Amino acid sequence: MNEATMTHAIADLVTCANLGAKQGMDSTIDHTGAYPRIVPEKGVAHTTSTQALAALKRYLEAVKAEWTWAVDGLISADLLTPQDALRLSNGDLGYAVTRGKNPRTVQGLAYGLMKVRRTAKYAQRASKNAAALAEAAQNGGHFFAEGVVNKEGAAIPYATEVKARKAWARTHIGPNWWEDKAAKAGNLALAVIQRGAPFTEVSVATQKVAARQEVGPTPTPAPTTTGGAVFTGVDTGPSETVKNHLSSVEVVTPVVSTETATVTLSDEVLMGMAKGAGYGSRGGAVTPEGAKNYLRSKGINC
Repeated sequence: MNEATMTHAIADLVTCANLGAKQGMDSTIDHTGAYPRIVPEKGVAHTTSTQALAALKRYLEAVKAEWTWAVDGLISADLLTPQDALRLSNGDLGYAVTRGKNPRTVQGLAYGLMKVRRTAKYAQRASKNAAALAEAAQNGGHFFAEGVVNKEGAAIPYATEVKARKAWARTHIGPNWWEDKAAKAGNLALAVIQRGAPFTEVSVATQKVAARQEVGPTPTPAPTTTGGAVFTGVDTGPSETVKNHLSSVEVVTPVVSTETATVTLSDEVLMGMAKGAGYGSRGGAVTPEGAKNYLRSKGINC
Protein backbone atom coordinates (compact mmCIF):
# COMPACT_ATOMS: atom_id res chain seq x y z
CA MET A 1 0.00 0.00 0.00
CA ASN A 2 1.40 3.40 -0.96
CA GLU A 3 0.73 6.85 0.46
CA ALA A 4 -1.97 7.70 -2.08
CA THR A 5 -3.91 4.49 -1.34
CA MET A 6 -3.59 5.09 2.40
CA THR A 7 -4.89 8.66 2.01
CA HIS A 8 -7.86 7.44 -0.02
CA ALA A 9 -8.59 4.72 2.55
CA ILE A 10 -8.76 7.28 5.38
CA ALA A 11 -11.03 9.57 3.35
CA ASP A 12 -13.43 6.67 2.68
CA LEU A 13 -13.35 5.69 6.35
CA VAL A 14 -14.23 9.24 7.43
CA THR A 15 -17.13 9.29 4.98
CA CYS A 16 -18.33 5.93 6.30
CA ALA A 17 -18.18 7.19 9.91
CA ASN A 18 -20.65 9.93 8.97
CA LEU A 19 -23.17 7.73 7.13
CA GLY A 20 -25.28 6.75 10.13
CA ALA A 21 -25.42 3.87 12.57
CA LYS A 22 -27.13 1.37 10.26
CA GLN A 23 -25.12 2.14 7.15
CA GLY A 24 -21.66 1.14 6.02
CA MET A 25 -19.41 0.52 3.05
CA ASP A 26 -17.83 -2.32 1.13
CA SER A 27 -14.18 -1.81 0.35
CA THR A 28 -11.03 -3.63 -0.71
CA ILE A 29 -9.42 -2.23 2.47
CA ASP A 30 -9.61 -4.09 5.78
CA HIS A 31 -9.87 -1.74 8.79
CA THR A 32 -9.80 -4.26 11.64
CA GLY A 33 -6.08 -4.00 12.50
CA ALA A 34 -3.60 -1.39 13.72
CA TYR A 35 -3.44 0.09 10.22
CA PRO A 36 -5.39 -0.33 6.95
CA ARG A 37 -4.56 -3.44 4.95
CA ILE A 38 -5.55 -4.44 1.43
CA VAL A 39 -7.86 -7.46 1.50
CA PRO A 40 -5.96 -10.43 0.00
CA GLU A 41 -6.99 -12.05 -3.28
CA LYS A 42 -8.99 -8.97 -4.32
CA GLY A 43 -11.54 -9.63 -1.61
CA VAL A 44 -14.02 -7.15 -0.11
CA ALA A 45 -14.50 -6.13 3.53
CA HIS A 46 -17.65 -4.57 4.94
CA THR A 47 -17.29 -1.74 7.47
CA THR A 48 -20.18 -0.15 9.36
CA SER A 49 -20.16 3.50 10.39
CA THR A 50 -19.64 2.46 14.04
CA GLN A 51 -16.68 0.29 13.05
CA ALA A 52 -15.30 3.13 10.94
CA LEU A 53 -15.24 5.54 13.88
CA ALA A 54 -13.68 2.88 16.13
CA ALA A 55 -11.01 2.21 13.47
CA LEU A 56 -10.18 5.93 13.23
CA LYS A 57 -9.72 6.11 17.00
CA ARG A 58 -7.51 3.03 16.94
CA TYR A 59 -5.43 4.50 14.12
CA LEU A 60 -4.98 7.76 16.01
CA GLU A 61 -3.65 5.93 19.06
CA ALA A 62 -1.24 3.88 16.94
CA VAL A 63 0.08 6.93 15.09
CA LYS A 64 0.56 8.98 18.25
CA ALA A 65 2.57 6.11 19.77
CA GLU A 66 4.77 6.01 16.65
CA TRP A 67 5.19 9.66 15.65
CA THR A 68 6.04 12.67 17.84
CA TRP A 69 4.34 15.23 15.57
CA ALA A 70 1.01 13.42 15.84
CA VAL A 71 0.85 13.81 19.64
CA ASP A 72 -0.14 17.47 19.28
CA GLY A 73 -0.78 17.57 15.53
CA LEU A 74 -3.76 15.19 15.51
CA ILE A 75 -6.96 15.15 17.57
CA SER A 76 -7.10 12.86 20.61
CA ALA A 77 -8.85 9.57 19.98
CA ASP A 78 -11.15 9.94 22.99
CA LEU A 79 -12.42 13.28 21.67
CA LEU A 80 -13.10 12.08 18.13
CA THR A 81 -16.65 12.33 16.80
CA PRO A 82 -17.90 11.62 13.27
CA GLN A 83 -17.99 15.35 12.61
CA ASP A 84 -14.47 15.89 13.99
CA ALA A 85 -13.27 13.02 11.81
CA LEU A 86 -13.87 15.18 8.75
CA ARG A 87 -10.84 17.20 9.78
CA LEU A 88 -8.66 14.12 9.40
CA SER A 89 -9.21 13.99 5.66
CA ASN A 90 -9.85 17.55 4.47
CA GLY A 91 -6.28 18.85 4.90
CA ASP A 92 -6.87 21.10 7.93
CA LEU A 93 -4.30 19.07 9.87
CA GLY A 94 -1.94 18.42 6.96
CA TYR A 95 1.72 17.77 7.63
CA ALA A 96 4.44 19.47 5.57
CA VAL A 97 7.11 17.02 4.40
CA THR A 98 10.28 19.06 3.91
CA ARG A 99 12.95 16.34 3.75
CA GLY A 100 13.79 14.13 0.81
CA LYS A 101 13.34 14.66 -2.90
CA ASN A 102 9.57 15.20 -2.78
CA PRO A 103 8.60 18.06 -0.43
CA ARG A 104 4.82 18.17 -0.11
CA THR A 105 1.87 18.58 2.25
CA VAL A 106 0.24 15.33 3.27
CA GLN A 107 -2.74 14.13 5.26
CA GLY A 108 -1.33 13.75 8.76
CA LEU A 109 -3.16 10.59 9.79
CA ALA A 110 -2.46 8.76 6.52
CA TYR A 111 1.22 9.76 6.61
CA GLY A 112 1.48 8.58 10.21
CA LEU A 113 -0.16 5.26 9.35
CA MET A 114 2.50 4.71 6.68
CA LYS A 115 5.05 4.99 9.49
CA VAL A 116 3.09 2.51 11.62
CA ARG A 117 2.87 0.11 8.69
CA ARG A 118 6.59 0.42 7.92
CA THR A 119 7.55 -0.32 11.55
CA ALA A 120 5.25 -3.35 11.59
CA LYS A 121 6.73 -4.66 8.32
CA TYR A 122 10.27 -4.26 9.70
CA ALA A 123 9.28 -6.21 12.81
CA GLN A 124 7.69 -8.96 10.71
CA ARG A 125 10.79 -9.30 8.53
CA ALA A 126 13.08 -9.31 11.57
CA SER A 127 10.98 -12.04 13.21
CA LYS A 128 10.96 -14.12 10.03
CA ASN A 129 14.72 -13.72 9.60
CA ALA A 130 15.36 -14.70 13.24
CA ALA A 131 13.32 -17.87 12.77
CA ALA A 132 15.19 -18.71 9.54
CA LEU A 133 18.56 -18.17 11.25
CA ALA A 134 17.56 -20.40 14.13
CA GLU A 135 16.59 -23.15 11.71
CA ALA A 136 19.83 -22.73 9.73
CA ALA A 137 21.88 -22.96 12.94
CA GLN A 138 20.36 -26.38 13.62
CA ASN A 139 20.94 -27.62 10.06
CA GLY A 140 24.59 -26.95 9.26
CA GLY A 141 25.11 -23.40 10.49
CA HIS A 142 24.80 -19.87 9.16
CA PHE A 143 26.21 -18.67 5.85
CA PHE A 144 28.73 -15.81 5.78
CA ALA A 145 29.83 -13.56 2.91
CA GLU A 146 33.47 -12.49 2.86
CA GLY A 147 33.93 -8.83 3.79
CA VAL A 148 30.25 -8.26 4.68
CA VAL A 149 29.91 -6.80 8.19
CA ASN A 150 27.50 -4.61 10.16
CA LYS A 151 28.16 -1.11 11.52
CA GLU A 152 30.03 -2.58 14.48
CA GLY A 153 32.31 -4.55 12.18
CA ALA A 154 30.82 -7.95 13.05
CA ALA A 155 30.17 -10.52 10.33
CA ILE A 156 26.49 -10.76 9.31
CA PRO A 157 24.98 -14.28 9.38
CA TYR A 158 22.57 -15.36 6.64
CA ALA A 159 20.07 -18.20 6.69
CA THR A 160 20.62 -19.25 3.06
CA GLU A 161 23.46 -19.41 0.57
CA VAL A 162 21.55 -17.24 -1.91
CA LYS A 163 21.16 -14.42 0.61
CA ALA A 164 24.87 -14.58 1.45
CA ARG A 165 25.83 -14.42 -2.23
CA LYS A 166 23.55 -11.43 -2.84
CA ALA A 167 25.02 -9.64 0.19
CA TRP A 168 28.55 -10.22 -1.14
CA ALA A 169 27.55 -8.85 -4.55
CA ARG A 170 25.91 -5.74 -3.03
CA THR A 171 28.99 -5.01 -0.93
CA HIS A 172 31.77 -5.68 -3.41
CA ILE A 173 30.17 -5.10 -6.84
CA GLY A 174 27.60 -2.46 -5.91
CA PRO A 175 23.88 -2.03 -5.17
CA ASN A 176 23.06 -2.34 -8.88
CA TRP A 177 24.90 -5.65 -9.33
CA TRP A 178 21.70 -7.33 -10.55
CA GLU A 179 20.63 -4.85 -13.24
CA ASP A 180 22.69 -6.43 -16.02
CA LYS A 181 20.68 -9.61 -16.48
CA ALA A 182 23.42 -11.20 -18.60
CA ALA A 183 26.00 -10.69 -15.84
CA LYS A 184 23.74 -11.39 -12.83
CA ALA A 185 24.47 -15.11 -12.55
CA GLY A 186 28.18 -14.51 -13.06
CA ASN A 187 28.22 -11.89 -10.31
CA LEU A 188 26.63 -14.32 -7.88
CA ALA A 189 29.11 -17.02 -8.89
CA LEU A 190 31.99 -14.70 -7.95
CA ALA A 191 30.79 -14.49 -4.35
CA VAL A 192 33.15 -15.84 -1.70
CA ILE A 193 31.02 -17.43 1.03
CA GLN A 194 31.33 -20.15 3.64
CA ARG A 195 29.09 -21.88 6.14
CA GLY A 196 29.52 -22.36 9.85
CA ALA A 197 32.05 -19.66 10.77
CA PRO A 198 32.66 -16.03 9.74
CA PHE A 199 35.67 -14.94 7.69
CA THR A 200 38.67 -13.54 9.53
CA GLU A 201 40.22 -11.75 6.56
CA VAL A 202 39.36 -10.62 3.04
CA SER A 203 40.95 -12.69 0.28
CA VAL A 204 42.86 -11.29 -2.70
CA ALA A 205 40.07 -12.44 -5.02
CA THR A 206 37.46 -10.33 -3.21
CA GLN A 207 39.83 -7.36 -2.98
CA LYS A 208 40.36 -7.46 -6.75
CA VAL A 209 36.62 -7.45 -7.43
CA ALA A 210 36.12 -4.47 -5.10
CA ALA A 211 39.08 -2.64 -6.64
CA ARG A 212 37.63 -3.00 -10.14
CA GLN A 213 34.44 -1.28 -9.04
CA GLU A 214 36.39 1.69 -7.64
CA VAL A 215 38.21 2.33 -10.91
CA GLY A 216 35.89 4.11 -13.31
CA PRO A 217 36.16 3.94 -17.11
CA THR A 218 39.06 5.88 -18.58
CA PRO A 219 37.73 8.82 -20.62
CA THR A 220 38.71 8.71 -24.29
CA PRO A 221 40.27 12.02 -25.37
CA ALA A 222 38.99 13.66 -28.51
CA PRO A 223 41.22 12.89 -31.52
CA THR A 224 43.34 15.75 -32.80
CA THR A 225 44.63 16.72 -36.22
CA THR A 226 48.31 16.94 -37.12
CA GLY A 227 48.19 20.62 -36.26
CA GLY A 228 46.93 19.94 -32.74
CA ALA A 229 43.33 21.08 -33.28
CA VAL A 230 40.48 18.89 -31.99
CA PHE A 231 39.02 16.76 -34.76
CA THR A 232 35.50 17.96 -35.57
CA GLY A 233 34.40 14.89 -37.46
CA VAL A 234 34.87 16.44 -40.91
CA ASP A 235 37.62 14.72 -42.92
CA THR A 236 39.26 17.26 -45.24
CA GLY A 237 42.03 14.87 -46.31
CA PRO A 238 45.79 15.17 -45.70
CA SER A 239 47.55 18.50 -46.18
CA GLU A 240 50.22 19.01 -48.87
CA THR A 241 52.93 18.77 -46.18
CA VAL A 242 51.60 15.40 -45.03
CA LYS A 243 51.33 14.15 -48.62
CA ASN A 244 54.97 15.08 -49.32
CA HIS A 245 56.07 13.35 -46.12
CA LEU A 246 54.12 10.19 -46.88
CA SER A 247 55.61 9.95 -50.35
CA SER A 248 59.12 9.76 -48.87
CA VAL A 249 58.33 7.16 -46.21
CA GLU A 250 59.54 3.65 -46.89
CA VAL A 251 56.84 1.08 -46.37
CA VAL A 252 57.96 -1.57 -43.89
CA THR A 253 56.24 -4.94 -43.74
CA PRO A 254 55.64 -5.84 -40.09
CA VAL A 255 56.99 -9.12 -38.80
CA VAL A 256 54.58 -11.00 -36.59
CA SER A 257 56.12 -13.45 -34.16
CA THR A 258 54.21 -16.32 -32.61
CA GLU A 259 56.72 -16.69 -29.83
CA THR A 260 55.89 -15.44 -26.32
CA ALA A 261 58.05 -12.51 -25.31
CA THR A 262 60.24 -12.89 -22.25
CA VAL A 263 60.52 -9.86 -20.00
CA THR A 264 63.79 -9.35 -18.09
CA LEU A 265 63.29 -7.42 -14.86
CA SER A 266 65.35 -6.87 -11.75
CA ASP A 267 64.69 -9.01 -8.68
CA GLU A 268 63.40 -5.94 -6.83
CA VAL A 269 60.82 -5.18 -9.50
CA LEU A 270 59.79 -8.84 -9.73
CA MET A 271 59.29 -9.02 -5.97
CA GLY A 272 57.15 -5.89 -6.05
CA MET A 273 55.00 -7.21 -8.89
CA ALA A 274 54.55 -10.60 -7.24
CA LYS A 275 53.60 -9.11 -3.86
CA GLY A 276 51.14 -6.79 -5.55
CA ALA A 277 49.50 -9.83 -7.16
CA GLY A 278 49.20 -11.63 -3.82
CA TYR A 279 52.52 -13.45 -3.42
CA GLY A 280 53.35 -13.92 0.26
CA SER A 281 49.91 -12.76 1.48
CA ARG A 282 49.44 -16.03 3.36
CA GLY A 283 52.78 -15.84 5.17
CA GLY A 284 55.96 -17.81 4.63
CA ALA A 285 59.30 -16.89 3.10
CA VAL A 286 59.40 -14.77 -0.05
CA THR A 287 62.30 -15.09 -2.49
CA PRO A 288 63.09 -13.73 -5.96
CA GLU A 289 62.87 -17.23 -7.40
CA GLY A 290 59.56 -17.83 -5.67
CA ALA A 291 58.31 -14.50 -7.03
CA LYS A 292 59.28 -15.55 -10.57
CA ASN A 293 57.46 -18.85 -10.24
CA TYR A 294 54.39 -17.09 -8.86
CA LEU A 295 54.29 -14.62 -11.76
CA ARG A 296 54.83 -17.42 -14.27
CA SER A 297 51.80 -19.20 -12.78
CA LYS A 298 49.86 -16.05 -13.60
CA GLY A 299 50.99 -16.17 -17.25
CA ILE A 300 53.85 -13.64 -17.02
CA ASN A 301 57.16 -14.85 -18.48
CA CYS A 302 60.13 -13.48 -16.60
